[in-house]
Amino acid sequence: MVVHPKYKLPSRSFLTKQMEKKYEVIKAKIKQALQETDSIALTTDICTGISMEAYMGVTCHYMGKNWNMVSHSLTTMPLEERHTAANMAEWIEEVIAKFEIPAKKIIAA
Repeated sequence: MVVHPKYKLPSRSFLTKQMEKKYEVIKAKIKQALQETDSIALTTDICTGISMEAYMGVTCHYMGKNWNMVSHSLTTMPLEERHTAANMAEWIEEVIAKFEIPAKKIIAA
């Protein structure tokens, strides 16, 4: 691959800031969509990577316009504590709070 010799690659901090801005924009859009729907189902899964690090993913599902199923991956978070039911409930509650999902809208978790 050839790059123009005078082209200066963006710095790591610049790219990080751009990604954080994009994340906030997308998160705001998801939060708005979740406010506009009547019912939301949450699913979660825990997996272990090759390096034996555990991660939990939380996904929300709801019916969008024209009755199309919509799904958003809300988070994939590293787990540093035991995967007890109490810990999992706490982690899911953190995601619910982060996305400001009203409890009355959650029909399955």
